Amino acid sequence: MNVPNSSTSEGIRKCLKERILDDMLGAFNSFKEEEEEENGEGVLSQSAFEWRVLILDDVTTKVVSSAVGMADLMAERSITSVESILKSREPQPEREAIYFISPTNEKAIRALIDDWDVSETNDDEKGDSNEEEQKKKKKKKKIALFGNKKYNSNNKKESKKKPTNPYRAAHVFFSSPVQKETLLRLQQTANLIRHLKTCKEVYAEFQVNDSRSFSVDYAGALPALFGERGRTLGECVDACSTRLSTMLSTIGELNANVRYKKGAMNEDGEIIGRNACEAVARQTEYLLSNMREKKSTDEETKRTNGSVSSNLGTCGDTSTCEVLILDRSFDYVAPIIHEWTYEAIIHDLLNVPNSVYTYSINTKKGVEEKIAKLDEKDALFVELRHAHVAKVMGDLFEKGRIENEANQKNASNSDIKRMVQALPETLARRAKLSIHTSIAAELNHVLNVCDLALIGRMEQMVAFGEATSKDIIHLLSSPPSSVVDNANGGGSNAPSTITIEQMLPAAEKLRLLMIYAATHPEKIDEQEALKWIQASGLTEKDIDTVVKLEQLGAKIRKTDATTSKSTRMNRPRVDERLKAPSSNQSEASFDRFVPRVAAIVRELDGNSLSPDDFPSCSVLPSFTNEANGKNSDGAKTFQDGTNIRVGDDGSKSSGSNFSARPQTKLGRWALHARSGSAIPDVPSRTGTPDSFTEDDMEKKRKIKKKRLIVFVLGGVTRGEIREGFHLSEELDRDVFIGGTNILNPEAFIGDLMSMEGSLTLQSPSRVLSSPSPPLLPDVALGQLHPSTPPPHQHSHLKTQNANIASPEATKSPQMDPKELEKLLSGLEEL
Repeated sequence: MNVPNSSTSEGIRKCLKERILDDMLGAFNSFKEEEEEENGEGVLSQSAFEWRVLILDDVTTKVVSSAVGMADLMAERSITSVESILKSREPQPEREAIYFISPTNEKAIRALIDDWDVSETNDDEKGDSNEEEQKKKKKKKKIALFGNKKYNSNNKKESKKKPTNPYRAAHVFFSSPVQKETLLRLQQTANLIRHLKTCKEVYAEFQVNDSRSFSVDYAGALPALFGERGRTLGECVDACSTRLSTMLSTIGELNANVRYKKGAMNEDGEIIGRNACEAVARQTEYLLSNMREKKSTDEETKRTNGSVSSNLGTCGDTSTCEVLILDRSFDYVAPIIHEWTYEAIIHDLLNVPNSVYTYSINTKKGVEEKIAKLDEKDALFVELRHAHVAKVMGDLFEKGRIENEANQKNASNSDIKRMVQALPETLARRAKLSIHTSIAAELNHVLNVCDLALIGRMEQMVAFGEATSKDIIHLLSSPPSSVVDNANGGGSNAPSTITIEQMLPAAEKLRLLMIYAATHPEKIDEQEALKWIQASGLTEKDIDTVVKLEQLGAKIRKTDATTSKSTRMNRPRVDERLKAPSSNQSEASFDRFVPRVAAIVRELDGNSLSPDDFPSCSVLPSFTNEANGKNSDGAKTFQDGTNIRVGDDGSKSSGSNFSARPQTKLGRWALHARSGSAIPDVPSRTGTPDSFTEDDMEKKRKIKKKRLIVFVLGGVTRGEIREGFHLSEELDRDVFIGGTNILNPEAFIGDLMSMEGSLTLQSPSRVLSSPSPPLLPDVALGQLHPSTPPPHQHSHLKTQNANIASPEATKSPQMDPKELEKLLSGLEEL
C-alpha cells in the first residue's frame, strides 16, 4: 500500500531490519574498513570477509526471524550459521561469535557464561612470548619426531583434558536494557572478558507482523491483567513496557507523548484491568527518558572525540509522535466477531501457525507437502489481504482465467522470446496464484460446511441490535443451506432432521452467544443460561466463559436492579461502516462492524480525545495544532489556503471542492454509551479511502504529520491491524498498531477460559484481581474445551448425534427473503 509521508515504504519491518543488519551487525564491517584505511590498502583484506556465527535465544530468534532472512545475514553480514544458545553447539574456535540475547533470559545468560567458563591454562594463549616456554615446545617436538611412545601417549591424554575456547572472540548484544547485576556476573568470567570485543545494548525486543503492526510476544497478558490469578502484574508491566520502549527506539521515536486509557471502576469499586494501562505508560516513559539521557551523553562524547555513535533515536525538546496505550476492555467484541477480509478469515478458520500455510501438490513421486509463508514478500497476498473474501475469490478466478488464455494464445517468434525471458517471473506468479487458489478453495469448503455465511450475517445483526436471542435460537434450529438447496432443486421432500446447531462447531456457537451477551447487557441468568444450553448444546463451562467477559468490563448477568432502561443505557458503543453507494450489498452485510480502535485513532488524529479519560504521562511538550496541520479552531489548513473544518457532528465543510470519505453512521446502540465509559460519544468516520481524489491526496501530502502508535494490552486483532492500514492512507500519516500478541478468536477464548475465579450466575458481584496475585504455572493458551473443536478444524467435523428437531424448529430463520436469497446466490457464484 502506497501511504504518503511514510518514513519508509516498509514501515516498522524495515526499521527493525536496519537495526539488526546495520546498527548491530554492520559495526564489524565498518571496523574492518577503518583498519584498511589506516593501513593504506586499496583492496579488502581477508579478514573483511571473515565468517561469523550468530547465536540467539528463544526471544531474539523471534525478533530476528520476523524481519531478517538467512539470505540477508549471509550476503550482507557474512553470517555462516545461526544457532540457539540453549542447545549444544560444536566449537568453532576459528570464528568469532555474535551473541544476541535478552538480558532478562536467565537461561541465556547462564549459557553465555558456560560457553566461556574454561580453564585458563591454555598453551596457545599463555607463555607464547616466553622464550623458555618456546624452547620447551621445540624440545618436545624433537622428542615426538624420534618416536618417544611414552611421551606420545601422555601427550594424547593431556590434549584430551586441555580445554579450548568455543570461539575465537565474542561480541555480546543485549536486546533491551541490561541490569548492572547481570554485567557483574559476566565480569566474573575472566575468560569471557579476555575474548570480549563488543558489549552493547541494541534495543530491539519486539516482533514485526507486517509493515504497520507489531507484537511484544507476551501471550499471557490478558489473564494476568484481568484474571484473579496468573502471572504477577509487575512482570507483565515490566516486560510490555520494556519491549514497547525498544520498538519506539528502533523507529527513532524517543520523544513520544505517551497517553493511556484511564481505568474504569466496576460495581465493586475496583479498577477494571488493574490499572495496567497507566502502569505500562509510566514505565515506558521512564525507560524512554533514560534512553534520551543516554543519547545525549553519547552525542556529547561523540562531539568530544568523534569515535562514539549511538543507535538510539533522535532527541529534541518536543514530542514527535503520539503513543496511546489501551487494554482489551476498550473493545471485547472485536476479538470474537468474524472478520471477512482475506487475511483475517485465513487466521480465523485455517491452521496457519506463524502465518505458514501447508498444502499438498501432486508430483511424479506422489503427493508432496509444501509450505508457503503469507507475508509481505508475497505480492499477491499483499494485494488481496484486506479485501473481502468474496471479492478475493472472484479476483483469483479472473486471474486464473487470464493465465489460461495466455497459455492457449498462438505466439509469434518475438512473443516466444519475450515469454522465455519472463519465464522465471511467470512461474513464480503462477505458483503464488496456485497457492492462494488452494487457500480460497479450503476457505470456501469451511464456509459451506458450517453455514458460516448465515452465522456471520446473524453476528452483524446481533451486534447492532437488529436480532434477539429468539432469532439466534431460530437460526440454530433451522436446516442447513445445503438441505434447503437440495429441497429446492427437486430432492427428497422428507423433512430434514439435521439442523444448523448440529452442523456448527461448538466454538462457533460459543462466539455467537458471546457477541449476544456482550452487546445485550444484563440478559443472562440461570434460566436464560439453561435455555442456551438446551438450544445450542453448549456446556456449563462455556457459559462460565461467557460470564468471564465481565472481567473485561462487560455487563453479562442480570441483577435485581436490571430494567429495560438500564439494559439500554449499558449497551456498549458499536461502530458501523457506511459503505459507498457503489459497494457490493452482499459484502456490506458481512462488513458492517468496525473495530472500536478506528474511531479512537481518528479522535487522536483530531486532538479530540478527552485528556481526562486518556491522560498523558510524558514530560515533553506536545506539538502544537499548527504542527499537526490544524488551526486553533479545529480547522485543517493546507499550504494552498484550503480550510477544512470538522464540525461537532463529524461533518466537513471547506472553501474548495473537497470530496470527503463517506462517513459512517453509529450503530443503533452507539447513541447509548455505557455508564462510566471512557470513550466519549462522538460520531466515527469509517469507510474505504477510494473516494479521496488525487488532488485531495496531493494537498494532504504537503503536511508532515507525526506518527500515531496504538498499543493494546491483551492482544490486537487482525481486523484492528487492517484498520491501521486504512487509517494510514486516510489520515496521511504513519499509524502503527501493536499489542502484547496477535489475537485470533481461538486464542482470545482460550485466554478467557484460563482466567481464574469463575463468576457464578447467582452472584451479581465479583471479586477482581488482587494487587499481588500468586503465581500459576503457564497455561496452554488457545486451548478450547475438549468438546469444542478449534476453528481451523471445521473441515474435519462430523455431524453430532442429537434429538430430532420438531417441525416448528426446522423452519427457516425469520429474515428478509430477498436479502437471504442475494446472500446465498452470492456465495454460490464463488
